Amino acid sequence: MSQSNSVPLDTPYKRILRFLLSNIFNVRNTNVIVDYIENNFEHLSVDEVRQLIHLSSVQYKLRTVPLVLAIIALKHNKLENSKEVFLQLLTQPNLLTTALSIYEQVNGNVKPLAASLKKALAEKIVTFNDYSLIKGNVTINNFKLSDVIKLTHPKAISKDQEILFKQILDGDTPKLDNWETVISSAKTQQERQVQWERLLLDGKLVNLNLLRNLNNLVDYSVNPNFVLDKLSNINLDKVNLFQLLNATLNIKNKVILDGLNTLINTQSKISLDGRTLIILDISGSMSASIDHNKTRLQVATMLAFYLGRICENSLVVFTAGDDGASIGKHKIYTKDVKNVSYTKFFEDTCATNSEIGAGGIFTRQCLEWCEDNTPGRFNRTVVISDSCDCDRYNKVSRPFTAYSFLLNIANTSNEMVTDSNWSSEINGWSENLPLFIKEFESNF
Repeated sequence: MSQSNSVPLDTPYKRILRFLLSNIFNVRNTNVIVDYIENNFEHLSVDEVRQLIHLSSVQYKLRTVPLVLAIIALKHNKLENSKEVFLQLLTQPNLLTTALSIYEQVNGNVKPLAASLKKALAEKIVTFNDYSLIKGNVTINNFKLSDVIKLTHPKAISKDQEILFKQILDGDTPKLDNWETVISSAKTQQERQVQWERLLLDGKLVNLNLLRNLNNLVDYSVNPNFVLDKLSNINLDKVNLFQLLNATLNIKNKVILDGLNTLINTQSKISLDGRTLIILDISGSMSASIDHNKTRLQVATMLAFYLGRICENSLVVFTAGDDGASIGKHKIYTKDVKNVSYTKFFEDTCATNSEIGAGGIFTRQCLEWCEDNTPGRFNRTVVISDSCDCDRYNKVSRPFTAYSFLLNIANTSNEMVTDSNWSSEINGWSENLPLFIKEFESNF
């Protein structure tokens, strides 16, 4: 197998594209994004700007990054049909506020606001219904929808909208009529059970909202067969495999869990050709919490299972180690991920964690072990870890496959010493991992 080489970043376009791909899951820190794009923007052509905006918005389905690109392009006079571009990018009310925040970061102030952006904001805000505007009225870097209204003076399309705009300006928006409001108004356990059942019956909990509330339905003793019936009718075009996996976490009812596993089995579509080596970090630090009561291990396990399902062929290797002896410990998962339920895979992962020790990950040792002990050739290696690498001080990790991806799900500063040997080091995580891999391999 060939040694992975770093990708030559010979043009500003390639540098920005690789930056966007490597941070596709971590776009909350707009300051970093703005600074990087600004530093590499000068020599971009108008066509390259257009392509980057299209890729980030349409292909990668990012929301913040396309606005950053468009606003910087506007500053440098490299944005054609700017008002129309902004109208296409401002798809949600909270993005109107985000646009003001980015504009201030790029230009130092929102006054004066560029005419094309001002017109786009004014035209766009009147297209959203009351529910969307109330729900999207959030503060982003000290900006609110009230600032959008003050700066652009939109013309309300109805008397009701005019009233809502005044309420937004006064900071007195009405409460939303949704499941969160209904449940919060119920005072007792029995009242909440009744309300959860009514929400299900009335069709107020469907698709992603249903998945997100399965634990609540179990906790409030809603009839599991009733829940299963609604679950079996879920629109699979509205949810993805990763969302289904996420819904299984901490589900204690076997009927519902079996229903979820059935849906998961129907969502396994091949999207990555070739053979993939998946290295799953099960070290002690992976027990730390990461997001909404999930542990790093739970997220990592979901990603590994997800990859295993959508890869043409894959092999999972668990890795941990003995910190005292500075020795990594590794084990091949002998089952085909495509033939086991996610529940079983997670159980097997936890059992292996107890077997090979809960010490740190030794990345270089693991790669060397895999090169010697895994059968056949691989197109790519994907390491899913929190980057608490015990080899980092004196042993540079050396991937041995043509493409190699190091995914730091903890989204902390990357502590691994890689000496640019990885194709890409990625901060953050999302269900878009296969998309990222395909895009990276097709561009570099």
